[in-house]
Amino acid sequence: MSSKGQVVLMKGVRDKLGLKAGDKLVETVQENSIVLRPVKSTKALFGVLKNSNGFRGKSTDDIVAEINGGWK
Repeated sequence: MSSKGQVVLMKGVRDKLGLKAGDKLVETVQENSIVLRPVKSTKALFGVLKNSNGFRGKSTDDIVAEINGGWK
């Protein structure tokens, strides 16, 4: 970790997750680990409610997780 708190993600990890420079990540702490998850932009939500019948009966958290490919 740099003096600015920056960390480097190895190229293989970036490639596997399809990450590019400037992509956003959200971090959470789970026990003694740091978990980084990619955050999709609001552009990924465009048109998602056009056919929203598939979301009936689901919580907002479940809908967001589904839109984000399973990440909550």
